[in-house]
Parts: sequence; structure tokens; C-alpha cells
Amino acid sequence: MYEQFKKPQIMFGFFSKKAKKPIREDDVIWQAEDIKIHNLILGLADYSHDSDGIMIIAHFPKTLEQLVVSAKKNNLILKELHAITDADRWATGYYNDPVVILSKAIHVSPNQPPAVQEEKKKKIIVAEHFPTPEKDILLMNWAINVKAESIQWYESTDSPIFTRFGGDQIRILAEKLGWKQNESMQHRFITSSIGSMQEKILRKSTGDGDAEDIMQWFKSYVPSSL
Repeated sequence: MYEQFKKPQIMFGFFSKKAKKPIREDDVIWQAEDIKIHNLILGLADYSHDSDGIMIIAHFPKTLEQLVVSAKKNNLILKELHAITDADRWATGYYNDPVVILSKAIHVSPNQPPAVQEEKKKKIIVAEHFPTPEKDILLMNWAINVKAESIQWYESTDSPIFTRFGGDQIRILAEKLGWKQNESMQHRFITSSIGSMQEKILRKSTGDGDAEDIMQWFKSYVPSSL
């Protein structure tokens, strides 16, 4: 099934320095949401060669829907999970057939890790950052507890996290250095900067709750940013 996918273009030269891979890999940044989703799905072909199980997590229902649509266009069926018990089963190696498992953002419990199969190579891909840092921190802790080999976030510079909280300067600089539309960008500085933006959003937000997508979340909880 995966052989039909082509490897997406990854990183232009200035940002392509490689380092020893930690469990938290640097974010993969794209210029637009639709390009990000498309290349995330295409990249599953390469990831599947190195991992026994892949979980994709989306914080918002609209992102989940976009992932499913993109996968279907590429003849890939993603198994959809809905509960923490399903995620725990994935961590224990319960799902043996599908290589790729898609999950909604779930309320993980880092204090009660499931019994995991350490010999299984598990990769977690988070399709977007949550605007504030707490949920991403929970996911990071959960990834450690389930002994995932790596966890990595995907983001786009047209996200409100970038456009409303100082990320535009990163995009402008990268474009001046030759960043092309269909290339991704990875750098420790950008990963750290997104964390700082999340902290800034947390200070300005009036609360938290469910939302269909990130735009609705900002409209509901950070109206001053509109």
C-alpha cells in the first residue's frame, strides 16, 4: 500500500543540520495548512519503514477531517481511535494489522502508563500545536510513558499561532533565505519559538474548551487577538 507514495521534499539547506534524534524531534514547519496535511500523509510511506506503529493526533475535529480526506485521496485508510483506552491498546501493540493509526486529541493520563511492548517501535505525529502549551506537554509526557521512539509536531506558518503572535518574522526570514512553498523547515530555534508563542497565548487567553478548529478556538478564548 505504501509503495505508491512519493517522498515529500524535506528542508532547504540552511535549516537541514541534523543531530542525534531525541524523543522530541524538532517541529516540521510548512508554509500552508493544506500543504502540511498533504505532505504529512505522503511522509507516512517513509515513516512506516522505520516504525511498527504510527499514531497521528489532531487537536481539532476539522484537522482530523482534513487528514482523513487526504489519506483517502492517496488510497490510505486510517484507523480512527476515540478514547484513551484505544490509545493505551495501541501502546501495548494491540492493533497488529494497520501500520498507521489516526487518533483524535485525547485526554491522556501520564501518571498511569499502560503496559507497553518496548520492542515495538512507535512514532507519534501531532498534526498541529494546541494554542496553549498544556495539552502538548501532556502528549509529550504520555509519549515518554508509552516508550514511543519519537514524537514530532507538524505546523504551518499560516496558523494563528504564527500570524497573531510574532511568528511572521520567522516566515519572512526563512523566505529571504530561500524557503520554497513545497519545502519543509526544521530548526531547534523555531521549535523553541513556538513554545514561547504558546506561553504568550496562555497569558492572553480567557479560558479553554472544545472548538471545531483553531480559528474558532481563538475567536472564543483570545478575542483580543482578532
